[in-house]
Amino acid sequence: MQRCGNGENNVTVFAVCAQIIRYAEQRIPTLNEYCVVCDERHVFQNGPMLKVIDLLVAMCRAALRSSRKSIIFEPYPSVVDPCNPKTLAFSPKRKSYDRLQKALDGVLLIRRMAQPEMTTFRRINRSEERVPFPIPGLAADILHMQVKEGSKIRNLLRFATARMQGKEEDGSVPAVRQVVFTGLGRGITKTITCVEILKRKVEGLHQVSKLCYMTVNEVWESPQQEVAGITVERTVPAICILLSKDPLDPQELGYQPPQTFSVPTEEEERRGELLRTAGSPSSLLTAKRLCLDDWTGRPPKT
Repeated sequence: MQRCGNGENNVTVFAVCAQIIRYAEQRIPTLNEYCVVCDERHVFQNGPMLKVIDLLVAMCRAALRSSRKSIIFEPYPSVVDPCNPKTLAFSPKRKSYDRLQKALDGVLLIRRMAQPEMTTFRRINRSEERVPFPIPGLAADILHMQVKEGSKIRNLLRFATARMQGKEEDGSVPAVRQVVFTGLGRGITKTITCVEILKRKVEGLHQVSKLCYMTVNEVWESPQQEVAGITVERTVPAICILLSKDPLDPQELGYQPPQTFSVPTEEEERRGELLRTAGSPSSLLTAKRLCLDDWTGRPPKT
């Protein structure tokens, strides 16, 4: 890793790398359970795909009844035990075709999942597990901004900025010193966007970021009275970001010091004005004059 010249930068780089390593250690054991695109748990809702999976399961069950099963199942499958990721539920060192047969017999017939009445399930309830913030030392009455997938960024920022700057309409609520943003699943990107914009609106904010997992319970039901509802428990990644006007512990993992945003210089403003007036009739003459000034080193004409 390339070392930075500033000690605070070294702490920031180390904290970010430590968070990435911790996230990878938690995510790798369950990597095959989630989609690499939407980061959601696999839910088989595609009819043609279910038919292919159903065919593969049926072929494996038929192969286990064959006298040539020791040749067909070579190599023997290696499957991690979901209850204990450090051990293998099925290992080539301990071949057991009876256990493999029982495991396949216990699988729900995927053919039923591809039937039309099974694709009409709709979600009627969704609840999130209430877990404490992964950032230590937070006050119980801290301003909490929970960012969801459908949240409007402008509404979140309008409320958070007013509370941080003490600009409430009635003036009865004083300005807060800290605010924590949380988001999970598809709301993580929107959470980071809110934090970065707020750091530009309110200067001098210290930041601590933490990654974690949260459990989400979903209840699905079918319009068919004879079909029972199902409850799905999902474990999704989440992010928790603390912004504080008061100094925080720089040794805390995920700490970032306040950022200094540069003010545009006169030359940069002049070039920006040129780009904004590019559609005017005199824009070509202005561009030629700007290029000539840069080439000769003379100050621009006003």
